[in-house]
Amino acid sequence: MLFTILFAIWTIIGTVSMAHLIKEISYGEALFFCIVTFLTIGFGSIVPTSAGGRSMCMILSIVGVIIMGLIVATLRAVVLSSAGPAIFWHQIEKERLRTLTKLEKQGKWLTPDQAFHKMRIIRKRVKWRQTNFSLVLTIVIFIVFWLLGAVVFWVSEDSGVNNDWTYFEAVYFCFMTLLTIGYGDFVPTTSFGKIFFVCWAIGAVPLMTILVSNLGDKLYDLFNHMSFLFSKWVFKSGEEEYEVNQFKKNQQKEYQSSTDVSTVNTEMVEREERDEEEEMSTLEEGDDPNAVLKNLYVKANPQFQRKLSILKNSTINRVNEKKKIHEDLLIFLEKLKPLITDSIENPFMKYSHKKWKEILEVLDQDEIDAINISKIEKTPDGFWLSDNSPLRLPLKEPNYLILRIYFKIEESLKDLVDNEIDTLVRLEDFHSNGTTSKVEFSDN
Repeated sequence: MLFTILFAIWTIIGTVSMAHLIKEISYGEALFFCIVTFLTIGFGSIVPTSAGGRSMCMILSIVGVIIMGLIVATLRAVVLSSAGPAIFWHQIEKERLRTLTKLEKQGKWLTPDQAFHKMRIIRKRVKWRQTNFSLVLTIVIFIVFWLLGAVVFWVSEDSGVNNDWTYFEAVYFCFMTLLTIGYGDFVPTTSFGKIFFVCWAIGAVPLMTILVSNLGDKLYDLFNHMSFLFSKWVFKSGEEEYEVNQFKKNQQKEYQSSTDVSTVNTEMVEREERDEEEEMSTLEEGDDPNAVLKNLYVKANPQFQRKLSILKNSTINRVNEKKKIHEDLLIFLEKLKPLITDSIENPFMKYSHKKWKEILEVLDQDEIDAINISKIEKTPDGFWLSDNSPLRLPLKEPNYLILRIYFKIEESLKDLVDNEIDTLVRLEDFHSNGTTSKVEFSDN
């Protein structure tokens, strides 16, 4: 609205100025001249001849073109917003609920694999419809502006003299005007023709600019995708792909062998037990002359022995918990690497049902339980058509899964910090209780 008001004010200023600076033209003709200038058409039928008129024309044209460009950019943003994420999600929800209702009426039950592919079809159909809707709508409106405008100019310029326009000439004039070329071989001469041109051109020329911009974006995306597929086909032979897959499998085997549970568990627990025993046996031993008596007290006091045993068992359990968290972090990072590559090279990558399930298994047990339940009970939605399905969201799959893994890593690190804090508190409590016991022993 602000840009439109500014354009109207600037047009009035230009009309009044040029009506006084260009001789023998009316205010209506000055308005016609300003619109032709602001839209960068330039028929050449009306031109300034004085130095003042040309100076004012330069000022009017640069500001008018900028304001018109702002209006076109705003209108294009409005048109493109019809393909935004919120609209995409809304259309998917409508299709999903319609499909669920249809399945329930037919009494059909879907497995998770069937539901996943059904959701894929829904997303593809909605995406195609949404992507092409704005382009098709713009083309239709453009054709209406073009052909109906030609009819009006054909009728208005029928003045009964030799320069009458045919319908083809009117179509030619409108098309050249929409492209802002303006050869000047056909120019409206009647009062009604000029008035209609002012109203028609203000709407039609920005529309043409939006159409060319949208069409250019679609073609750019299309050729960019074709270029990606072509380079993938040319520069990656079957032998190379086989070698890459073998390399990944070998890396996976090395990773699994390096994180063997029994080996890591035994070594870490034994080391922690050894360190704990050494720490307890040498606790302030070098500074206390009664260290031997204190050790005898520890052995003779069953309550202190019980506390020590509890502390040892608790430490072992917490070491196991930390080990499990560290293993999970390694798994998360291993899953994260190919997703980051996909998000850079192909952010619109679509993963298979097997890949989705593999990643969800390390992320959220609740989702896997829901998938397994739907597989056993054969629910109509098969999980992937349900309200909990990730595919009902307007998402780029690599980026979505990267965020899920990131939040899981963050949660694991918080658990690890809480575990460490709790361990420190227990050690401090034990140390304070041990100090109390030693004071009692010294008094005795």
